[in-house]
Amino acid sequence: AAFGLLRQRDFAVTVAIAFFAAAASPFYYNFVFLYLTDPGALGLTPSTANWAQSLGQVVEVAVLLALAASLRRLGLKRILLIGIAAQAARYGAFALGGPPWLVIGSIGLHGFIFTFYFVGLVIAVEELSDPEYRASAQGLLAFARGGVGALLGQLLAGKVYDACALPGGGHNWAVIFAIP
Repeated sequence: AAFGLLRQRDFAVTVAIAFFAAAASPFYYNFVFLYLTDPGALGLTPSTANWAQSLGQVVEVAVLLALAASLRRLGLKRILLIGIAAQAARYGAFALGGPPWLVIGSIGLHGFIFTFYFVGLVIAVEELSDPEYRASAQGLLAFARGGVGALLGQLLAGKVYDACALPGGGHNWAVIFAIP
C-alpha cells in the first residue's frame, strides 16, 4: 500500500531525500572518530575525541525537548529543512578540516540532524499518509533509510575511504567528507 503513496509528489520527495540522507550517514558514523584522532587531520587524543563526539548527544537531548515548540513555531517543512541543512553544514565543516573549534562545534549539529530531520521524517510520513496506510508508509520510510539507503551508504563510504588512502598513511578527509 505504501508504494502507491509514492505517486504523491510530497511523499515521494520525502522518501527520496530520506534515502540519500541515510546513504550519507555512514560517512559520519563510521569515520568521525578516525578523522578526529588522525594526526593528519585534527589529531585529537582518543579521550578528547570521545568527549567531542558526545556533544552531538547533548544537543540531541536539548533539541528533542524543544521539538514540539519548534514544530508549532516553525512548522514541519522548516524543521525538516533545518535538519537536512545541518547535515550538509556538518559535512562541509568536516571537509574544510578546520579550524578545530568549527569541526568540533559542527558535531553538535547532530542533535538537529537526528531530531529535526530523522524524527521530523516520521512525523511528515504520518501527516502525508492516510490512517489505514500509516504503518506501511512508516515501513517504507524505514526500508529507504535503514535498509537500502544505509546499505548503499555503507558500501559507498567504504569504497571512498579506501580510495582516499594516502600513500604515506592517513586519508584525504576533505574528499571523504565532501562526497556526502
